[in-house]
Amino acid sequence: VFVAVENTPPRVAANSTISYGTITMTMSEEVQGTIRVRAVDTATGATYSGTGIASGKNIYITLEGGMPTSRTVRFTILENNITDLSGNKADFNLNQPYIANVY
Repeated sequence: VFVAVENTPPRVAANSTISYGTITMTMSEEVQGTIRVRAVDTATGATYSGTGIASGKNIYITLEGGMPTSRTVRFTILENNITDLSGNKADFNLNQPYIANVY
């Protein structure tokens, strides 16, 4: 008996947003796990550490040490422990920054 197993890694499905110091990443499917990032306020150059947790199709990343003043934050993924419900690790580019805009 053949049983199909989904093995496509989850990917970012929409532009990331930031509101009140929390970055929201929307993924292509339901995900679980945690993530660690470093964010830079594009207006001031201030840096922030952030940790995130997955819930449904979203990853919510809380920035530590204050709230950026810019409408745009650039963030780099330092540690990726995000998987889909089948265990496929999220396909993030660790060498490229992501952008989050105020919505």
